[in-house]
Amino acid sequence: MEEKLKELEGMVLQWKEQFTSENNREPTGADFPKEILDYKNEMLELYKTLAPPPTLGGCTHFIKRKQRYCSRQATIGTGFCSTHRDAQVLEPVNLTTTAIESTTTAKKKNLKRPPKRMLNPFFVNEVLSAPDWTKIYDDITKPLCLDIGCAKGGYIQQLRNSCRANSGTNNPIWRQLWNFLGIELFGTLADAANRTEQERYNSSEEKFKDLYYIGANINNSLMSLEIPNLQRVTFLFPDPWSCGTTKVKNKKRRVMSKEFATNLAKLLAPGAEVYFASDWHELALDIRNHLLSTNCFDIPCSSEPLDKTPKAICPYPYVPTLTAQELLSLHEKVDQESAKKRLIDTQKNFEKSLIENSTELWLSGIPFGGVMTERDLVCENQWRTVYRLVVVRNKNSI
Repeated sequence: MEEKLKELEGMVLQWKEQFTSENNREPTGADFPKEILDYKNEMLELYKTLAPPPTLGGCTHFIKRKQRYCSRQATIGTGFCSTHRDAQVLEPVNLTTTAIESTTTAKKKNLKRPPKRMLNPFFVNEVLSAPDWTKIYDDITKPLCLDIGCAKGGYIQQLRNSCRANSGTNNPIWRQLWNFLGIELFGTLADAANRTEQERYNSSEEKFKDLYYIGANINNSLMSLEIPNLQRVTFLFPDPWSCGTTKVKNKKRRVMSKEFATNLAKLLAPGAEVYFASDWHELALDIRNHLLSTNCFDIPCSSEPLDKTPKAICPYPYVPTLTAQELLSLHEKVDQESAKKRLIDTQKNFEKSLIENSTELWLSGIPFGGVMTERDLVCENQWRTVYRLVVVRNKNSI
């Protein structure tokens, strides 16, 4: 089989050299005759046969240039990672890298580079008053989605684009037209994101204002901003203060606390949602416990099959909940020798320690159209388990 492969490679290389000599340029895809294309297809099949098989739970896309299968984790239910799955992938967000003077906080200047360290929220004490929302959004009666810790704003920009592209009365509720608000502790990132959105507005033929960013400490300004018609809060991969260490002194710097969860419950009407995610189990469980301890949020889960209507206050049949034990079992743990054969980085492949509590419910997929954050992509590449959940505001008063 290897001899056959070398023979085919030699014939294709010989044809390329002859074509280049006759035409003074390298061949393009349209220049290859059927015979050579057949040789290349046969070579591809031989490459697949000789290559190590795809990892269990990994992407099944074969990378011809590297002559191996993709080593990323497959998105659950697809067999492909987010880069190679057969779904439309939204264009990445290209934010301006110009440093803009912030009115709130942060001395960060190089916006291309992620922050070197987490910013202590106690350094940002300013309490912002509510702006004139009628000047920020075209229609303040639309439901609003608040993204806490939006960074450069890429997630809610992609979520906005997905909602507008799929809006319609026959689509799920998350696809209706929304307003979006991102709040970021690094004020320069919020300013840069606003500038990018303004450039989009100025250059687009379709004029609409439904996305805005604010640089602020959400713990101080959540109530004072008087956010109109708030119906969804996304809280994705917050800073993991004191996670992975025995030191607990920095836990007080975490955004989610009993007081913050209570304030969210006061602001959200029945049926409103809070979606959070973290690749730190300790942090995800802490957020979950704070929200549920208010007695104002329910976990939308169902024991009904996915082809039936779930009996839940707010069903999410496309992302059924899983226990922590089941979530971890979706990923294969391989020894170092097997990992080397499969070209997998052993430092990235092994999961955290097994969770003893198997009664926790977590989502097995990404809600609201599967829009991913940058951290989602990193966790997919490193095979890190992500603990994500949507909780829904119930009718209990607070």
